[in-house]
Amino acid sequence: MIRTTLQATDMTKRFESFVVVAAFGLGLLLSTDAAAGRKGPEVGTHGQPAEVRERAMQALYARLAAASHAAERHVVTLTGDDLRILANPSVDSTGRLRVGVHRAVGRSVTNGRSDLIVAVPGAPAIRLELARVEGTVAVFNDAGQAHEYSEDGFTHTFVGDEVRVRGNAHVTGTGAVNLGGNLCDFNASCTENAECVSIPAAIETARDAHASCLFISGPSYYVCSGGLIADSDPGTEVPYLLTANHCISKAREARSLETFFQYVQSSCNAGPCTLPGNASTIGSTIVATNQIGDYSLLQLSENPPAGSVFLGWNDSPVAFSSGIDLYRISHPGGAPQAYSEHVVDASAPTCGSWPRGERIYSRDTFGATEGGSSGSPVLNSNAEVVGQLSGVCGENVNDECDSVRNATVDGAFAAYYPEVQPFLGDGSAECTVDGDCGDGDPCTTDTCEAGVCSNVLIDCTDGDGCTADSCDPSTGACKNVALSCDDGNACTTDSCDSTIGCVNDSVVCPDDGDPCTAEACDSATGQCQSNLVDCDDGLFCTGVEACVEGSCVVGFAPCVPGNQCASTCDEDADTCSDPPGTSCEDDANPCTVTSATEQEPVCTCQTWQHAMTRSSAMAVTCVRAGHAQSTRDLRVPRTSSASKSR
Repeated sequence: MIRTTLQATDMTKRFESFVVVAAFGLGLLLSTDAAAGRKGPEVGTHGQPAEVRERAMQALYARLAAASHAAERHVVTLTGDDLRILANPSVDSTGRLRVGVHRAVGRSVTNGRSDLIVAVPGAPAIRLELARVEGTVAVFNDAGQAHEYSEDGFTHTFVGDEVRVRGNAHVTGTGAVNLGGNLCDFNASCTENAECVSIPAAIETARDAHASCLFISGPSYYVCSGGLIADSDPGTEVPYLLTANHCISKAREARSLETFFQYVQSSCNAGPCTLPGNASTIGSTIVATNQIGDYSLLQLSENPPAGSVFLGWNDSPVAFSSGIDLYRISHPGGAPQAYSEHVVDASAPTCGSWPRGERIYSRDTFGATEGGSSGSPVLNSNAEVVGQLSGVCGENVNDECDSVRNATVDGAFAAYYPEVQPFLGDGSAECTVDGDCGDGDPCTTDTCEAGVCSNVLIDCTDGDGCTADSCDPSTGACKNVALSCDDGNACTTDSCDSTIGCVNDSVVCPDDGDPCTAEACDSATGQCQSNLVDCDDGLFCTGVEACVEGSCVVGFAPCVPGNQCASTCDEDADTCSDPPGTSCEDDANPCTVTSATEQEPVCTCQTWQHAMTRSSAMAVTCVRAGHAQSTRDLRVPRTSSASKSR
């Protein structure tokens, strides 16, 4: 929370004359806008209930603790200055409450090997920054806290001074933080525990919108406050969070954000502060932010717990209207919810670059704000956001309880509404009465709720599973028509059970006693028939299989050894053959060959007579593809003649 001290009296007078002009111009600008935007609150339904989150964490811890793993221990040593920051959180020069430090680790852990224990002696609580995350990485401690992460970023905050990491990741750094201030110990005496005071009904309902915000900035951890804020589309539930620009204005700050919702003190007795529960979210992105109006609109990376409230808002200016009552829930010092009331003071002296109109000046009338309250939404009597806390302006800013010499200052929602309107919408009410919500469909019940139309389909269910229930779109009357359970299959018995609807039981065919038949129902006729068991194994070389006494037996092989050119079975070709080059029996025919693959020759036979001896002879000329012509002399000499050379 920024504390700004007023200048000397003469300087103040000159400065105020400038502020009046600037504020008057702003007021004229606002008056020329369209009709004031306004949005009622909504109750979130998308997140998990806090108790469900708690049970899931307990189950995860039990699983992780049951698996025994060796561990490497890495110790981060804090300096004396670090320990003093942890022991005494305070507002630093940035106007934010510093509650911790961030220190390097630079250690990796590999799944299947040793766990990594990160120890920070003297740290009340620890947060890690993870990089190079692969798969799922688990982080847990001996206090029973356990969470899993599947992407790079910051972990939840773990109570105690050490945590264990299991999985594949690189731990780049660790934060040592003081979790929650002490609403019961070192908060100002005028700070009021929200659990112990009477709060107007509308504001009480809105308490589940507020969160304590823990984030990193540079080498330090800080806390501020913030609140969920609704957009104008009743069909969406975007987790927008409103806080201060001087709290979070950079991407890394937003990415590191951890929000603690439903964080309240367990009792009204003095003593140690209640620690935040497990209803927290991790991560956010900046949607819009500006130093003018000191606002940041963030979108959370996770849904808040179920039942969280999204605050309504109103862009009507209040900064120049003295006497308007304002209400606030905040987390001073990062402590559980505190409650305060204020009244607009349009004559309060202004400070520095905080002109009235862009800022709202008010006086505390009940309770107070402190460091860590920055960013907390300030509400009108309808629990609508009209601004968020910037700090305090006055002559005694170090005394949170001095509401006479100090004014509480909020960034004015009316001043920056045009910048967030693209995200929050125009807030125009759809309706005022149910009659405004007619959609022309007789089959819906049309109602107006908080300015938003609801068109819910009429429920025509009669509880009988044997009827088809519908609404007649022409009359709006319910129709409950008996179901036809015929599934078109002659092999089922079709019936209807009023509790479960149609039942289609398959016909069971009796066994004919033949183990080589399978009984089945013909879906076309509904008749049972006995089909021979199919024993075919799909292979050519095993022959034809058959069923014998209920068992499939192999048939006779089609290829018999000894058959020329057909003794070997070829499964791919489904034929009997012999490998290339297999010899065959000689058939004594000169015009044939004895190779299983060699091409048959083309032969011609000629008879001729020797000129000298008149002897008869036969020559066989064979021509084989790829070979030269060859001739075989088949002459047979006659015994009655001879030949002689001369």
